[in-house]
Amino acid sequence: MSGPYAHPQTGPPPPSLGAPRLIAAALLVVAAALAVGGTFLALSVRRYDFGLPGDTVVSTTGWAVTIEGAPGMTNPPGAAPLGIPVVVAAGLAAVAAILLLLSVRRSGDHVLARIAGIGAVGLLVGSVWIIWIELFTLASNAAVAVRDGSDGGFHPVVVFGAGAWLLLAAALLALACIPLLAMPPADAVSAQGRVPYGVDQEPTSPWSRSPAPAAAPPVTPPAGVPSASLETPPAGAPPIPPDTPPGDVAPVPPGTPPTGAPPVPGDSPAHEPRQP
Repeated sequence: MSGPYAHPQTGPPPPSLGAPRLIAAALLVVAAALAVGGTFLALSVRRYDFGLPGDTVVSTTGWAVTIEGAPGMTNPPGAAPLGIPVVVAAGLAAVAAILLLLSVRRSGDHVLARIAGIGAVGLLVGSVWIIWIELFTLASNAAVAVRDGSDGGFHPVVVFGAGAWLLLAAALLALACIPLLAMPPADAVSAQGRVPYGVDQEPTSPWSRSPAPAAAPPVTPPAGVPSASLETPPAGAPPIPPDTPPGDVAPVPPGTPPTGAPPVPGDSPAHEPRQP
């Protein structure tokens, strides 16, 4: 409170300055879930015609390669686990989302949470990019072999699986977090002098202002004293005694009439009566 009639100053309600961080955390969680789920689904499905009653289907996931429709053929061992970098990126995205959620109701620039989020986005998008490059290469090679007749009569057909599309959706959601994570939050103190509410700011309510002090009445110099003599003495000057008249006026003995006044009868020895 400030002033005799002031009310407690609570300030305006805090704005939702953590909304960008909250949205980024939600997008990271959804992207991580889609990415992990996409690694367990088929990334690519290849179909071959080996002259058997049915087509031979080779499905590739983020962890293994399976072969169906070819009796006597087993799944090839030692397949490259494409899901490892995706899962690592998803774990980093989950950690970044937790840090962002913890910083939603806190003011300031939480650099660690933003850096973790940007790193998770970069790793996830990079992993998905590599997988899609491999899928495009596989599909283009199969199309060229069929067109040139160098497929051996097997007529390979490559189709992108559901896992590939989930990974693509996860990468796009992660990219949407970049604008939310790249800029510092609005409640952080900037170099332009922006400060939080309540610091070096005037209260907005008229009831919370202190009453202004009354102005001092003007000083009127006495008759015959110049106004310049009432000015404040310069710094370092000795103080003027209270019984000293202002300016350069010499002290006057008590009972002396003012200058220019007519003489008073009886005040001069010439008017005193003589003794007989």
